[in-house]
Order: sequence, then C-alpha cells, then structure tokens
Amino acid sequence: MLLDQILPCVIIDFETRSQADLPTVGIDNYCADPATGIIAVSAIVCTEDDRQGTLYATNYQADDFESVMRGLADACADAESEGADLTWLAHNADGFDAHILESVRVIGREVFRDYFDPGIPPDYGQWLDSQTLCRIHGLPASLGNAARFLKTPIQKNPIGDKLINKFSKPGFAEPTPADMAEWMTYVTEDSEIVWDILNALPETDLEALEADAVALRQINARGIALDMALVNEAVKLTDKIRRQAHAEVAELTGGVATKYTQLDRRASCRERG
Repeated sequence: MLLDQILPCVIIDFETRSQADLPTVGIDNYCADPATGIIAVSAIVCTEDDRQGTLYATNYQADDFESVMRGLADACADAESEGADLTWLAHNADGFDAHILESVRVIGREVFRDYFDPGIPPDYGQWLDSQTLCRIHGLPASLGNAARFLKTPIQKNPIGDKLINKFSKPGFAEPTPADMAEWMTYVTEDSEIVWDILNALPETDLEALEADAVALRQINARGIALDMALVNEAVKLTDKIRRQAHAEVAELTGGVATKYTQLDRRASCRERG
C-alpha cells in the first residue's frame, strides 16, 4: 500500500479563519492578512511501529493546547531521529496546508511552525499532497468525492460547509464550545479520511508524483496570463446572450417563466400546451 511507502509520516489538516476571502486574494495574501488564524489542527503521526498512527488534535480555545502541541512536536522529532525522513502530507498541501503551517499563527498564540524543532516540518515544496496522489490514480481530487469512490470507513462530514461559512469566512462569528466540538469532529475525521485513502491506494511512482507536484507549484507561483480585455468582452457578450434568452423564454411562456433556468415553470407551460 502507498501508506507503507511513505512511513514515517504526518497527515495534517488545518481549519482557519480570516477577514480575507481566500478565493479572491489567493493563498499568499490570505496567509499575510493579520486577521488570518488557525482555529483547529488535526495530525496523525504514523511510524513503522505504529502504522495506524497516533492522533494529535487541538484548537485555539483548548486548555490542553500547549501539551498537545508538545506531544506532536516530540513525536515528530522522535520519528526523525529514527533515521528516516518524516513525510509531511495534507490534502491540498500545495494550495493550502503547507502555506498555513509556514506562516500563520494559531489564534492568540504562535506561528504554527514555531512549535517544532528547526527543519521540522520541511519547507513548502517538500510535502506530499494527497490531492495529487488521487489525480495520479484517476480518483476525484476532492476529499469527499475520493472518499465516496473508495468507500472509506469514514465519509466527509457535511457539517463542514456550515462551520466554514459561519466561522471561517469574512464576517466570521466566534465559535462556542459546542461549535468547537463540532469543529474538532470535522477536522479529526478529515485526517482519518486521508489515512484511509493512503491505506487504500496501491504503491505509487513517487517520481511521477513529484513531477506533477513541481508543475503545479510552478503554475501556482507563475500564475496564468489572461487577456483581460478579451475576457471582459466575453463576459459582456455572455450577459447580452443571457438577457436575450430570458426575453425569448418570457415571450414563449407568456411571462410564466422569465428566465431560461426556470425549468419547472417551462415544464408547467408544456403540460398546459
């Protein structure tokens, strides 16, 4: 199994919040925003002797935060001292988690990296990304879809969307202890799903994985050149065609449907002749 190829390893997942909108500003600006902070973290440290792994999970409100972090840091240092390089892995490591670990503070506390010895974790670019692993094996890249395809014992928790919308995005609320309990269930399950995926995948050509990862990092760093004048004209043309289509549908249905997307109203008109 792929999991056995990468032992010892750390599977990690972060939940964050910010007044910056990640899809709009990009990961670098998101991490640099002073309001960006880590809400919760879940990490599974797997070794040759403990393939199933030991879970370390905590959040910025937790009374045991410091002790959990010391335990995680010590477990990582012990794994490194056994001679094999410790593999750090996350689902979307290249697009999110590796950046968060490198420069973002736990809310009201230190930058996450500062809890570890120098060189642990590795720099960005030296992680494995389970999204890339899924793509290489022809699986959906999203964690939830990959889990459904593989029928993993734990499936993606739908409560995540509610939590992220309420507590992670600009204008976020402060989570109550009950909310935080839901966060911890969600972030812990995500780490366990990644473990299940790694345990389900066959041995992998990690050189091919690295080539895919390098190409992705280069694209992310360089960006994609767009002719914005052409893009803006295309948007205007699309809007014009959409308005024309809406007007035609309204005329054909006698105003019952005013948009071509109102399929139920269009069907009602067909039923009435």
